[in-house]
Amino acid sequence: MEYKISETLTLSDDVINELDKCFATSAFNARNGSRYIACVGENGDYGLDTIFDGFAETVKTLIASIGEGKNCADPLVYPILYCVRHSIELFLKMSYEMMFAIKGIKSNKSTFEKARDISLKIEMLKKDKRDPFFTETDEECDLVKQQNQKIDETIALLSEQYDSCWDKILCNKENQMTHNLESLHKDIIAIYNVDERIQTEYDFIAKYLEDYLKRDPNGDMYRYLVNDHNKRHFVSKGIQTVDLLKIGEQFIHLKALFEDYLSNLSNIHREYSTLTYSSKLSRKQLEEISFLVPKPDEFSSMIEAFKIQIMTKYQLSKSDFDKALKIIRNHNEFSWNTGKELLCQKIRTDVLALIKQCACGEKEWEDAYSFLSKDEFYSILAFKEIGRYPYQYYSEDYYIIVRDFQNRRLDRYALKPNVDLKFVIRGMIICGQHTYAELLKTLQSSDKQLIS
Repeated sequence: MEYKISETLTLSDDVINELDKCFATSAFNARNGSRYIACVGENGDYGLDTIFDGFAETVKTLIASIGEGKNCADPLVYPILYCVRHSIELFLKMSYEMMFAIKGIKSNKSTFEKARDISLKIEMLKKDKRDPFFTETDEECDLVKQQNQKIDETIALLSEQYDSCWDKILCNKENQMTHNLESLHKDIIAIYNVDERIQTEYDFIAKYLEDYLKRDPNGDMYRYLVNDHNKRHFVSKGIQTVDLLKIGEQFIHLKALFEDYLSNLSNIHREYSTLTYSSKLSRKQLEEISFLVPKPDEFSSMIEAFKIQIMTKYQLSKSDFDKALKIIRNHNEFSWNTGKELLCQKIRTDVLALIKQCACGEKEWEDAYSFLSKDEFYSILAFKEIGRYPYQYYSEDYYIIVRDFQNRRLDRYALKPNVDLKFVIRGMIICGQHTYAELLKTLQSSDKQLIS
């Protein structure tokens, strides 16, 4: 006898009503303000890192539920293994994206510099926009709206130029829509020699991923019972059991390695963004070399031996060495390491003395401020910013910060000498401005706490 689908269901009217009620409203684009609402659209600020965290936390939660007796191992083995495997896939994709961005910056220095300048212009224009709500007359309101519209049009044009720059920087990047771990791994291997630190650390991590890279490259083994030939995945590979507690312990270590590596990649990306590098040497290597350059009084007698030493150690040609030495000599921070100080901005000794007196309470900053030129003031502010947040900035950021402060037209309230002096001194040292820093350090003994 044939049955209609409706005749096979033994649901009461109450259950059917409950079903209709439950499915009457879609779970997608819900706006009920519940703690269960997850933002996945533009307001979610999602990246692969957020998704990675979700899969990683799921592994932890599911394994913990087994230990707490809330679940059994057998039905959870596939979800747990898949979440581990997908976390690895996301790690590989994030690593590749960051490596390729570094490669693109390194290969397209002038284009990246142009993109960075465009980005700064866009940020400045955004700050120039005004809110028509705060105008006093209809005429002024209309004028502000017209000005804002022109700014928006300029921003749109600059944004197109910015995107065009990044299209060039990231040209030839492989499409990473694949789920194949071996393919992702090979793509990484193809570009990770862009910096020896990237290659060394990745090789260290990769040896712990062999089970996943080779055993389940496409992600089928941890999702389905059988393969394309109707053979059980695990049985065909001689696997009868999985220790999920061990899987969890291993994944804790892997997650820590992944997070450290991605953090290091981010730092290396930031380092290359300073544009201080050569085709053969990273900024870090240039810094290392700068400490070894013979000082001015012995340079002539030692330069040839030094050149051979550096060319051998870093496998450089004579041209590579000359380029590296030129970068070091023209770099405010690195030049100091060689024994020669390059000034970021000339600041009068009287200005430094005045700031010192204000920090000690001998003079009022409100009265002294007018003695500083705009260039001197913004330079002091830039040193303060770098000194306050030394882990966020490189010395190269000094010029970008100065330009930003100039456009923001900061006034005397941006500096409090009695609070900020120690940051100004630290920033000067970071930027290789040691003479100025030493002048500011020479406070009376009773005021030494200001620079501690």
